[in-house]
Amino acid sequence: MSRVILQLLTHARVDTLPGLLDSLLGQSDRDWELKILLNGVSDAVLPEMMSTILPYQPKLPMSIDQSEMNLGFAGGHQWLFERHQAPYVLLVNDDVICAPGYIAILRQYLDEHPRTAAVSGKLVRPDGRIDSLGLRLHLNGRVSNISEGKEDVPGRTEPFRVFGVAGTLPLLRREAVIQASHDGQLFDPGFGSYKEDVELAFRLQAEHWDCVVVPTVTAVHHRTFRRSWVHRGVSFYAVAHSYRNHLWNLFAFYPWSAYLRKGWAIIPFELAKLVFLLVTKPRAVTWAFSTSKANWKTLMAKRHHFV
Repeated sequence: MSRVILQLLTHARVDTLPGLLDSLLGQSDRDWELKILLNGVSDAVLPEMMSTILPYQPKLPMSIDQSEMNLGFAGGHQWLFERHQAPYVLLVNDDVICAPGYIAILRQYLDEHPRTAAVSGKLVRPDGRIDSLGLRLHLNGRVSNISEGKEDVPGRTEPFRVFGVAGTLPLLRREAVIQASHDGQLFDPGFGSYKEDVELAFRLQAEHWDCVVVPTVTAVHHRTFRRSWVHRGVSFYAVAHSYRNHLWNLFAFYPWSAYLRKGWAIIPFELAKLVFLLVTKPRAVTWAFSTSKANWKTLMAKRHHFV
C-alpha cells in the first residue's frame, strides 16, 4: 500500500477538533501520519488548542508545526505538501468527522485505479443533508457542490466520476497533482482560501485524470460557510476571495474559443454577478481586481501551460 499523509490545517475551531481526532482514532486503517499546521492561531486560542491536541499525540502518529501568519487554505496546505513526499495526501478540515472506513476505502480505490487523481467520500451535514457529492461545472462557468443542501437518498453504492472533488476531505495522488501543474505545486498559495479545489479540478481535467466520489463511505462536515445569493452573514474575506479566485480560474483555464461557444451563458452570468457585487459588496470587487495585479505573472504562466 502507498504511504498516506494526512494534512490538517487549523486556525480557531477548537470546538470541533475532538470530534475529528476521535474519528481518526477510530479509523480501521491506521497506517498513516498526521501533519498539523497551526495556521495563524492567535495567542488567545493557542493554549486551549494545544491542550486539546496534545492528549492525542501518544495515540496518533503526528507532528505539529505553527505559522504565525494565516497562510489560508491554499498556502497552508502547500506549506505542508512541500515537507513530505507521500504518494497519497488526505486534506483534512478541522470541522469533519470521518466514518471508520473513510481512509481505508479511499486508499484502496486509489490503489486499484491508477488513473484516478482525487477521490472523496460522501460529505454530509450534521442534519443529514448532503454537503457535497463532488463538484459540478456548469455551462456558465460556475462550479457548485453536487446535491448541496438536499436530502440524502441512500442506495447509490457505485463510485462515480465528477468534474472535481471538494477540498474538504479528498485523498489525492501526488503524482497526478504534480503532473497537472505548471510549477509542481499542490495549490497556488496566492488563492488564500476558496476555489482552490476548483482550480485543482480544472488542472486534473486538463491532464485527463479522473476525479471520483465513493458514496459508500461518509464524513460529517460542520461547514461554517454557507453559500447565499445575498451574502447575508458572509464575511468580506469570503466574498472577496471567492469572487476573485473564480475569475482567476476562468482566466487561467478557459481558452478564447470557449467564450465564443459558451459566451451566451458565461457573459450574462458574470455581468449579473459583477453588478450585484458592485451594489452589495463594492469593496470586494475593488479588492479582487487590485490584488490580481500582484499575481498576474502566475496567472499568465498557468494560462500558457493549460490553454
